[in-house]
Amino acid sequence: MPRSKISKEDDEALKVRNDKCIANGKEVLHVLVPKKIHYLSKLSEEEPWNSWNAPFNDPTIVIDPKCCHADVDDDDDENEGEGANDGAVDAKTIRDTEMEEILGSGPVKSPVDNGVGGDGKTSEGSNKKCHKKIHAPVPSNEKLMELNEFIASELKESLLYIQSMRLWVNLLVPKVEDGNNFGVGIQKYILSSMTHMEKKCCENLEALSSYYSRRGLMVAKLTGSPHINDYKHAIILADRQAFINCRLILLYLEGSLSSLYENMMKNLDKIEKPRSSHVNNLY
Repeated sequence: MPRSKISKEDDEALKVRNDKCIANGKEVLHVLVPKKIHYLSKLSEEEPWNSWNAPFNDPTIVIDPKCCHADVDDDDDENEGEGANDGAVDAKTIRDTEMEEILGSGPVKSPVDNGVGGDGKTSEGSNKKCHKKIHAPVPSNEKLMELNEFIASELKESLLYIQSMRLWVNLLVPKVEDGNNFGVGIQKYILSSMTHMEKKCCENLEALSSYYSRRGLMVAKLTGSPHINDYKHAIILADRQAFINCRLILLYLEGSLSSLYENMMKNLDKIEKPRSSHVNNLY
């Protein structure tokens, strides 16, 4: 719809809204971003962000194999007659369950295990058992969860700053014309830098959230095979790597915001007035 056909009230409301976005973008650039850079710079020099060493002890993971697998008989009377074997873990059940974890399929059972004789007929005297898996709890890393939440909040706040400044610069882009577009090129460069930083912040947010799912899978494997110590070490290393990623994100935010701020302040005249009021004579 041509601008001339827009009602006067709507046109005035649109101008007020644009002026508000421009004022908000200026405030973010001149006030909020410098404060954020100073805050992040000071924070990176304090504990725990001034070291690559994780500020928490490695989680102590102790799982009893008997807590992960147990046999439950359907017939309680049979259990009473086998007092010597009460609470015992069926070794075959453990092997079959481990194969299920590895192959992703049900445990392989012989015909006798299923109550079926070699001739394919059901054996009346067979013992029917159902194998119930009981998972032992593995604690979460509470300290790391707090650090993750803190970094996520800093990323979200930085994204809001970038969006405000990007909208401001977009509203200052002039009408497309031939020639005298040097200032417009600077605006496009600044907008490209903002888009790249915004994309990296979103990727970092996704990486923070994926840590919990990756750690959960490791815990699930550990409870399925508690005798494999490599799963325990994998969880410990995952926690350490997650803290390193948090520190890298903090340093990235500080450096990227500083670079963006310096580039915008150095070219502020061209950003606000991309085209001069007159064109220099060529002769």
